[in-house]
Amino acid sequence: MIVSCDVQDESIRSLVASCTGEFSLDITLVDRPHQNQCRLSQVRNNGLRAAMQLGAEPSDLIAFIDGDCSPASDHAAKIAALPDSISLVCAHRIELTPEQTEAFDESVVRDHRPPVAITRDQLAALDKRHARSRAQAFWRRLSFSKGHKPKILGANFAARLSLARAVNGFDEAFVEWGAEDDDFSHRAYDAGARPHVGVRDIIVYHQFHPTRAPGKWADAPGVARFNEPGPMFCRLGLYSPLDQPTPTVREYAGGGCRCENVLATPTPPASRTTV
Repeated sequence: MIVSCDVQDESIRSLVASCTGEFSLDITLVDRPHQNQCRLSQVRNNGLRAAMQLGAEPSDLIAFIDGDCSPASDHAAKIAALPDSISLVCAHRIELTPEQTEAFDESVVRDHRPPVAITRDQLAALDKRHARSRAQAFWRRLSFSKGHKPKILGANFAARLSLARAVNGFDEAFVEWGAEDDDFSHRAYDAGARPHVGVRDIIVYHQFHPTRAPGKWADAPGVARFNEPGPMFCRLGLYSPLDQPTPTVREYAGGGCRCENVLATPTPPASRTTV
């Protein structure tokens, strides 16, 4: 598991260390000082760079989950069971209410159950979005779908490392909020990505908190950037990052840090191919 942060905070490092002991799980933490702006695309790319530095294979299907989301107990198993032909996973989340977030019960998650009671309306909303995304995947096979649909949700999706490499990862020209996931899916489909729609089945629970999201998608800060034409292989990305302080990579196991290194920028491929 890799945790990639947009800030350096000793409390996060302590939490990661304690989790490795509690859950018998090795965790790699990638962090660097905050840059006084949200750089979500860069943080995701830093996680990919760390995976590559630690020996990830191009065929690996890498799952991305935002820090305010808790995966369902079968999340990893369902992604791992997907066939090799799938290069992009369009999943989704259940938006917890303030009351559900307050009642969130970690113990029942460990018992392979939802953290709170999920309403019929919440499940119906997932079903509706799942059907819409399935239809978009069908129309994409006939070249009739919009360029970025069926869209991924940045809070919960998965992509083959080979696909991320083919498009230079996330576009780090996206700063602040919104549309970086739409941009990634658009370029991924340009590269030949084959999607799997798991909106209803591969879910995370999004805990309620105040949001920077505007009322309308078109009003998000990143939409202007999304509407600018650009190449499939973005200019600022996995192999060509936006300037940042060199991130630190710490590998934790058994309750402590076993080694510490700096994050390297990977060498770009000799030729740019589609997947």
